[in-house]
Amino acid sequence: MNVMTTTTTQTQPSFSGGAGSKVLSFALCILLVLSSAYGHAQTDSTLADSATRVKLQPPAHLVFVGDSLTAMFPASNYVAKVRATLQTRFGDKVRVTNAGVGGDYITRVQARLEKSVLKLEPKPTHVFIFLGHNDSKLKSSSGYKEPVVKPEDFDRQYREVVSAIQKTLGAKVIILSATSSVYEITRATAEKSAKAGKAHNLFGKPEALEQFNAMARKVAADLGADYVDLYTPTRTHTDKPSLFTKDGVHINDNGNTLVALEVLKYLAR
Repeated sequence: MNVMTTTTTQTQPSFSGGAGSKVLSFALCILLVLSSAYGHAQTDSTLADSATRVKLQPPAHLVFVGDSLTAMFPASNYVAKVRATLQTRFGDKVRVTNAGVGGDYITRVQARLEKSVLKLEPKPTHVFIFLGHNDSKLKSSSGYKEPVVKPEDFDRQYREVVSAIQKTLGAKVIILSATSSVYEITRATAEKSAKAGKAHNLFGKPEALEQFNAMARKVAADLGADYVDLYTPTRTHTDKPSLFTKDGVHINDNGNTLVALEVLKYLAR
């Protein structure tokens, strides 16, 4: 009996260290890789399925103008996902251009509009404008009362940008609302800067985002542009933090997939 007990004990794998621990760690890594691959495969399948319903008439040239939410992760962000998905179906008959610049707001977009959009070849057929977070961020110097772009300036400049695109290119203009944010994170970041005595901005305050989104929606309605609401699906998402990077403002791969799907849904209208 003692011999059997000893033998049994010797044949049990040990995970406290050594080879057994390495085997377990390796197995867990494999599971994580497979899980990630499965998730990406599901995402690719969903994007491809959405592309089958797109009603674009080639040839087409889609341009995406925006701030860092458009400029960041250029190889894998929402613009890249839309490009890859559309080109799988349409090939080189559909071109997609990323004209995002980090830190941009409507004033800066207007200043670079001719170079970034109006003089592009081939001539753009669709121009998507994705702004709001930098425009609506609140300056600490004002006690978080004043946004970087005054509302009246945002309204006027947005109208001028949309009108210039329509007049010069005859392109369809689509305004993408600002996404939501994880306000608990952005507020904590602002509080930390305040305690350190640093000048800063407060990003993503819901009331400010909603005010600027409402103005953008009205610009679209008044000028015959289209409007895609990204704020609601990001605000009401069941796992909202999973859409954002650790700063609570920029969208991660999950968030970029959501935005890409909303753009494809729009193109399927």
